[in-house]
Amino acid sequence: MSLAQPKERNTNTGVTVWKRLRSTSLTWHQAGFIAVLGLAAFLNFYRLDQNGYTNEYYAAAVKSMLTSWHNFFFNAYDPGGFISIDKPPVAFWFETVSAWIFGYNGVSLLIPSALAGIANVALVYYLIKRVFGPTAGLFAAFALAITPIFVVMDRHNNPESLLILSLVLAAWAMTFAVEKGKPVWLMVAVAMVGVGFNIKMLEAFIILPALYLVYFLLAPLKWWKRIMHLALATGVLVAVSLSWAAIVDLTPASQRPYVGGSATNSVFNLILDYNGLGRIDGNTPGGGGRGGFPGGGQPGAGFQPPAGFQPPTGGTGQPPANFQFPGGGGFPGGGGRNGIFAGQAGPFRMFDPNLAGEAGWLLPLALLGLVIAAAQSWRRFAGAERKRRLQAFVIWGGWLLTFMAVFSDAKGIFHNYYLVMLAPAIAAVAGIGLEALWHSYKKGGWQSWLLPIVLLVTAVFQLNILGSYSDWNRTMALVIIGLELVCTSALVAIPSLFKRADSRWTIGVAAVAFLGLLIAPFAWAIHALTNETFTNATLPTAVPTGANNTTNNLWTTLMANWNSWLSGLMILLGAVVVGMLVVRFVARQFKGRKQLASLITGFSVAVVVCLGLSLAFNALPPAATASNNTSLPSTGIIGNPSLALSGTDKLIAYLEANQDGYTYLVATTSSMNASPLIIKTGEPVMAMGGFSGSDKVLTNQQLAELVKNKTVRYFLLDSSGMGGQQTSSWVTQSCTAVDSQLWSTSSTSGSSSGFGGQGRSSGTLYDCAGVS
Repeated sequence: MSLAQPKERNTNTGVTVWKRLRSTSLTWHQAGFIAVLGLAAFLNFYRLDQNGYTNEYYAAAVKSMLTSWHNFFFNAYDPGGFISIDKPPVAFWFETVSAWIFGYNGVSLLIPSALAGIANVALVYYLIKRVFGPTAGLFAAFALAITPIFVVMDRHNNPESLLILSLVLAAWAMTFAVEKGKPVWLMVAVAMVGVGFNIKMLEAFIILPALYLVYFLLAPLKWWKRIMHLALATGVLVAVSLSWAAIVDLTPASQRPYVGGSATNSVFNLILDYNGLGRIDGNTPGGGGRGGFPGGGQPGAGFQPPAGFQPPTGGTGQPPANFQFPGGGGFPGGGGRNGIFAGQAGPFRMFDPNLAGEAGWLLPLALLGLVIAAAQSWRRFAGAERKRRLQAFVIWGGWLLTFMAVFSDAKGIFHNYYLVMLAPAIAAVAGIGLEALWHSYKKGGWQSWLLPIVLLVTAVFQLNILGSYSDWNRTMALVIIGLELVCTSALVAIPSLFKRADSRWTIGVAAVAFLGLLIAPFAWAIHALTNETFTNATLPTAVPTGANNTTNNLWTTLMANWNSWLSGLMILLGAVVVGMLVVRFVARQFKGRKQLASLITGFSVAVVVCLGLSLAFNALPPAATASNNTSLPSTGIIGNPSLALSGTDKLIAYLEANQDGYTYLVATTSSMNASPLIIKTGEPVMAMGGFSGSDKVLTNQQLAELVKNKTVRYFLLDSSGMGGQQTSSWVTQSCTAVDSQLWSTSSTSGSSSGFGGQGRSSGTLYDCAGVS
């Protein structure tokens, strides 16, 4: 028995908990990172159910893949396994697993994309922070999280978000491969690119030049080892990339679905043509072509525009042949040859306001900042640190430049939402540029002008984007340019007036200036989040619809909002700047005149600040009629199928009551009509021509065999298909048209174009029972 006194216990638990909290308190950048991730989660998940099934073509495929392992592996579009979708399966495997866990609904299909978007933000922050510091990392992560098209695609079942995740993971692995010189990390990097290939085929390979170049130039190994490692990595890349394609093509055609989008029922044909070189050279013969019109995107004689559409020349119902939709490119639906949807191919395509508004708001900051950072690194750093920075320049700069080059040259099918592939690189390089510009500013001298100049150039670039949209150019555009004028003039004046460039005031002004450049993309992201007109079921876009005025430009935007007060300020500013230059020149010739030069500088800054504030305060509210202008649809008009989910009940009831033992509920021209039926019933529905009706899958003899073998009884035909005219003729000549009053919600059974027209069951239904 011990006589020792027990130790006194601390009963003040509150103090203990407080001490522990203080000892584990977050740093400012850790708290900022948590806030950015929280913002990304909010943007990705808020009211996710309002998006419905988004792309119903892919949603129907997930429904089909849930029905059997055969459909799951072969990426079948329909439950009967007749045809596959025109993309590889990996992204849709994730969506199928999510639907299996959470139940089949619109939200469960979008969860993988939403989670992938959050992971992308976190990885970009980590990769930039570890080299360029927490401020650069936070800015890059924040810029990515609020990029408009990035937010839209994170809330969509298109595969882009998962493709980006695979490429960001490849960049992450390549970072360690170059730093440590270990081939295992190199193999991981190329394997992730291979996974990306199985998400969207050759688009994933666009990043390869940057990855191969950084390893060859900077890996700490002898040159012959680098070449050997890259050769082995190429073998791994090919094996991972082509594994699924090889298995599918080696499987007898009778034991798998037809490869949708291909001309020869081959995945390799799909890789090289429709999902590959056809996108670049504009030649996609055969099954390619996701548009509504054959060969070049022009409407045929039977084209019916969407409900409520009024062409510019009047209410004739037929737009002029040369009509241009917003975003450039010819008529929507132009799959096949030269079917360009967004912008015109050329070196300045990525700077087009209608495309730059998707992801390119910080493009000048990214490109100029990359050049400045690369030039600066040679003098600032040496040894391992210089290599780490050069490695980041090659990876992220290479990602940005190669994607810009390929997209700019693409003469084939090109949509606005492809710009999401630039978003991670623009955000990362903008963060890198921010760090470099701030360092140049602190050094003083002529380098201190780089930061204000780049900020102002980027603001003018954003002003030009906003100038095309009457809902935005009279408010946000002038607020941004006014704010940047105030901040940049202050940044120019502070070193001259106070002899110190890194004071808290300067840091605050620079922070406001950088955040000011994120006002417009953040506003567009929020608007896309809350306004369904910003996304289309098949071709999502973050560009505003209904208020695009392509005649506006930077000059007309300024002139529309000018007044005498602003004119007087500009004249005074010009006079002061000239006077300042003269006085500063004289002051350099005679000693003791520096105070006068500082006084002129301060006065000039005051005038510029007044100009900036006047621009901001003179910004007018949006025109009341602009937001109600819906005569110009978005560039993604092709998306909504003619048989919307809300208009199929009567048709489904009729088909189910009269199926009479046939395998398929119905065969129809394309996925435009088949997708809603598959989603609602889960029954086999045959899309004879694949996505848009352009796939040439069936011959007349095969069609007759389907009817004879009690595989298909009913055929629902409309004018949206291009590749199946011959088989459609066989149906119309051999089968009997069903009275539309028995199955259709429309008053008549006219032809449907496959565009818009929600809530209708249009087209013609044929009954082929008993046809020999």
